[in-house]
Amino acid sequence: MTETGWRSLREAYASLVVVAAAGICLNILILLTTICTKSLPSTAHILIGCCAFFDILHEIGHFIQFPILFSEYYIHSFTCSCMQFIPVLGRSAAVICSFCIGIDRMLCMLDAVVYERMKKKHLHAYYVLSVLLFCIWTAFLMIVNWTPKLEICTMLAPFHGDSRVLLWNTISGIYILISLIYFITWQTVKWTGDAASQTSNNVYTTITIVMIVEVST
Repeated sequence: MTETGWRSLREAYASLVVVAAAGICLNILILLTTICTKSLPSTAHILIGCCAFFDILHEIGHFIQFPILFSEYYIHSFTCSCMQFIPVLGRSAAVICSFCIGIDRMLCMLDAVVYERMKKKHLHAYYVLSVLLFCIWTAFLMIVNWTPKLEICTMLAPFHGDSRVLLWNTISGIYILISLIYFITWQTVKWTGDAASQTSNNVYTTITIVMIVEVST
């Protein structure tokens, strides 16, 4: 890479580090808020806290390449994969947590009576299983096309060949589903009217906070 290329890369990375640092701070605030606040529905309360925690793990991964600001920093792909393993799984878990929040709030708003009758242990088990399955899928993509080489250790660097495209397409598809689910939930919130204004406000706040932080970081 030319000196101009390295300079551009360092400038882009510096901006990314600032965004990641801001994301860590915001997610810490969300995590502390969910721990201290009892007004949110219990399942959503747990999911929001988990989403914030997983996002913190993900954002820490952006700092692994910090030496690039001072030198031409390549590392072996195996070392990079080991260092990025937890942050990458954190990213995947956070995406699925956002999806589960949308599902949970949509079910609650579409039919609150049926939702209250659901066995929460079973519901929580489904959410945990969803996170685990997607993390396993992510780990599989890291391994299946792994190639030994020197590389700049970005968040996507552990994914080689078609794995990178598959991961990107999968996450993009999930984000589209999340947007659709949250739109349906938002419309349901609007239809509930004054009779459920407090619940509607809580749901709307939940969706807004999680989506802004998740998408922006």
